[in-house]
Amino acid sequence: MRPDQLLPRLTAADPTRPVITSYDDATGERVELSAKVISMWAAKAAHWLLDEMDIAPGDRVALDFPAAHWRSVYWALGVWAVGGQVCVGAGDNVEATVGTREGDLVEPEAALGASELTSFPDQFSAFVPAAPSELALDDITYGELLTETGGAGRLMLIDLPIKGTVLHTAQVLSAGGSVVLVRNENPQTRTPRIETEAVDGPVLEG
Repeated sequence: MRPDQLLPRLTAADPTRPVITSYDDATGERVELSAKVISMWAAKAAHWLLDEMDIAPGDRVALDFPAAHWRSVYWALGVWAVGGQVCVGAGDNVEATVGTREGDLVEPEAALGASELTSFPDQFSAFVPAAPSELALDDITYGELLTETGGAGRLMLIDLPIKGTVLHTAQVLSAGGSVVLVRNENPQTRTPRIETEAVDGPVLEG
């Protein structure tokens, strides 16, 4: 599967299926996101990248989000939908920067904070397939990105830096699985949370 095919595939089977559950133990937030909701936000991100920043295939987009932040996932999907390259962290020599601190578009760090993307369309169809040799995520090419899916289970990512969050989430979603993202983990919650969330795949932490 190509990365640009992941976005439409999410809603092809069951759009109401929860694919990402996000926790922030520092604030007590818990957000459950369906395939339809993630696809909607990814579509909005793709429209913003095209309409506001003129992102073209091969252009570099920096994602500067805290570890295990769910918004980084839909931004990565949006970048891949237009054939761009996700670069992790703020940096020079990029065409656009998105994050929770500063950039061309600043997203709220709070899980349910209002986003500037709200006004953009909920669906995106102008996919731009990138060549397999083009870079998709830092030094990982489009051809390499989804070659290892790890199966269609449910994994947990705990305070994992954004590159790992985006990579592992994309791989498990491409296999039809789901992911639990945990920020600012309280270690005492890990074991009961694994049971409550029916995590049957790897538990990876930053």
